[in-house]
Amino acid sequence: MKLKYVSVDRLEGEFAICIDDDEKTHKINIKKLPKGVKEGDVLKVLKNGYELDEKETKKRREEIFSLQEEIFGDD
Repeated sequence: MKLKYVSVDRLEGEFAICIDDDEKTHKINIKKLPKGVKEGDVLKVLKNGYELDEKETKKRREEIFSLQEEIFGDD
């Protein structure tokens, strides 16, 4: 079974607006997420909730940074 992830797009009051790998948006109560979650974090979707995946978060941030360098250069 393939792991499912959501990325925290933004925090709005008591909710986190998250985007899954199919680009669907989910409005999740922050109380259901790991403590200290912030924008840009990647969460593993579990049967009983969510878990911060630091390795996947780092990987995706590096990919985005690399794409930005490609597009805008490193001036």
